[in-house]
Amino acid sequence: MEKQGLSLWRQVSEAIIGEIRNGRYSPGDRLPASNKLAKQFNVHQHTALKAISHLQSKGLLRIEQGRGTYVSEHPVDFRIGARDWFEQNLLENKAIGIRRVLSANVVAAEKKVAEALEVATNDLVAQIVLVGEADGIPIYIGKHFFSTERFPGIDEAFNAFGDNPSSKIVFRDILKSYGVDDFKRRNIRIRARTPEQKEAHLLRMPVNTPILETVITVVDVDNIPVFFGFAGYCSDRVDLVIDV
Repeated sequence: MEKQGLSLWRQVSEAIIGEIRNGRYSPGDRLPASNKLAKQFNVHQHTALKAISHLQSKGLLRIEQGRGTYVSEHPVDFRIGARDWFEQNLLENKAIGIRRVLSANVVAAEKKVAEALEVATNDLVAQIVLVGEADGIPIYIGKHFFSTERFPGIDEAFNAFGDNPSSKIVFRDILKSYGVDDFKRRNIRIRARTPEQKEAHLLRMPVNTPILETVITVVDVDNIPVFFGFAGYCSDRVDLVIDV
């Protein structure tokens, strides 16, 4: 590999960019290991690693600890208005949205959850934990709480989907079966934080990439709480959009 006036690692960087542009590697694809790239471009492995590091700093590649190097995806514009929801957002981004149920069980409400749902502390609530994906790439983990008095058996409704990804896990459809035809976000808080190890693993993201966490309370047309939830979005795959 020779290109006069350009260092070897930059030549490798340009070659990888070229392979991304010509479609050999698509967003979300895993690149060969650095030793294989070094052999492919006939350079030392250190040179390949320097090229990878450079492309990571430019946002073209992402490195997942223990998993490998991947082509960065184009961030999804995720609107978080009063009535903007997961399915609608991905449809607007021309992406296929699916969810997977990680767990659905009944727990005692902690103070923050109880206050948001307007129930007593330690009252039983359903805790639903989901992963949402866009075109097969995980973009968020959500933890949602429902009053079991208002929504009896809602944990079972989610468990009925099993642990396989499905496009049929739609809150609107599930809530409609309980007589809730319309709902909206009453408030929302956003903060950045470091992902927990388990979150990073489930989202297939580096532990040093921030998570954008939203905390929301959703209410019905009578302003009665429907559910309270936390959602952690991988910050390099989602741009949170607030319309004003």
